[in-house]
Amino acid sequence: MAGPHSSLPRHDLSSTKSGSSMTQGLEPSIHSSGGDVPRITEHVTTVKLVKKGKRIAPSPKVRLRNSLLGTLGLLELANAADFAANVWNNVPVQTYVIVLMACGGTLALVLTVPAIIDARRSWNNICFLREHRRRLRNEMRERQGDSLPIYDIDAIQGVLHREIGSECINRFGMNVVMGAGALIIGVGTIMAIWGANHSIWLASNILSGYLGNAPVALYGLVNSVWCFHLFTKAQEHKRVTAEKLEGQPVLHQLHRRFLSTQIYAAASGSTTLLGGVGGMMTPTLWMGYVVLIPVIISSFACSFWWKKRLAYNRPFTGRTFGLEESSIIVELECLAELQAKLEAGKGIDHIVNDPHCLFSLLDYITRNDMFEDFVISLAGDQTISDALFSSSQGPLEITNTALLELPRKLHPAVVDSARAFINNYSFQRLTKREMDNGIPSLELLLANRH
Repeated sequence: MAGPHSSLPRHDLSSTKSGSSMTQGLEPSIHSSGGDVPRITEHVTTVKLVKKGKRIAPSPKVRLRNSLLGTLGLLELANAADFAANVWNNVPVQTYVIVLMACGGTLALVLTVPAIIDARRSWNNICFLREHRRRLRNEMRERQGDSLPIYDIDAIQGVLHREIGSECINRFGMNVVMGAGALIIGVGTIMAIWGANHSIWLASNILSGYLGNAPVALYGLVNSVWCFHLFTKAQEHKRVTAEKLEGQPVLHQLHRRFLSTQIYAAASGSTTLLGGVGGMMTPTLWMGYVVLIPVIISSFACSFWWKKRLAYNRPFTGRTFGLEESSIIVELECLAELQAKLEAGKGIDHIVNDPHCLFSLLDYITRNDMFEDFVISLAGDQTISDALFSSSQGPLEITNTALLELPRKLHPAVVDSARAFINNYSFQRLTKREMDNGIPSLELLLANRH
């Protein structure tokens, strides 16, 4: 479960005056040209890292991550891997059929590997979201005890409901059910090679037939219901935001996201439902494999669409008391202004107050949720890495104070690294922040107040 780890070795210098102001941990507001405004996500000034051999990697459960494995869309291919076992279900088994059975069964078994890997990634996200929900419930109890409004917490809980549902059903459930189905189908298909033995032939038919395909069909039904919920919720948000944000530039961004959600929900729900029907046909009807051809293509496209257009990274939400839709609109407008500067070819000297000051550079990196990526990028510089990372093999905490308190002789190198990082990654990161906090939060905040 993601959360504070007091036992972690900590690189922090909070005893200094500047350090104490920087080690508050996670700041709840952002700085913009219009002053400080509430924002939906925390300012991450501390990152938790782990050492994997010589490589430094982020701790997996400290934020929601867009970590979907690219090969996940190929899981539907396992549904068709038993083609030879079901179509040429005769004894004696011909040599070319044995080859096809071996290839199909092996393919199905191999596809269980990405399912296991992605299930672990999804579980890390689920742990993060459960911890986030626990924090919100604690904050809600505190607010209710003080008779304070909780509409913003209700809105964020709406976000969590969608995020948890999508992780559990669209992703973790798919990995578990279809991974298990691929395993059963793979074993049954390989067993069909020895179909001359009646007992093996019978077991093979059961495994590669209805037993291997029934869980996939059941999952398709559950997923289609969830996708219908996502579709109707996006339609409701579209209606509410159209009423409340008429004439606002951000309305176009919101409706673009709603449309992307509806496209995904319609395609994913239809794909898994049709895949279940096709899978249940394959044990007795070869036409079921014809049905699976568009299902396989659509499944891969849905995974790509989710990763590129809908999924996002974000840390925990901060203390959001006083958060209004106007605050998030201001943040999105600030992001759009920065993006316009970057698109016009204006680099770091035009977007950071003091582009040669390490404090200003770190402030910009922190405010735009790039601190974790920046710290990891520093691991590529051996000199800075040796000074920053201890020899401990356990988890590490690195704060922005630790960077400020590096030996003076290293400051020019850190400044150069920060400038290069901002120039190379700012536009990409600012674009993603529209999804990471502003747009998803605004859609729920508005929808929960109508």
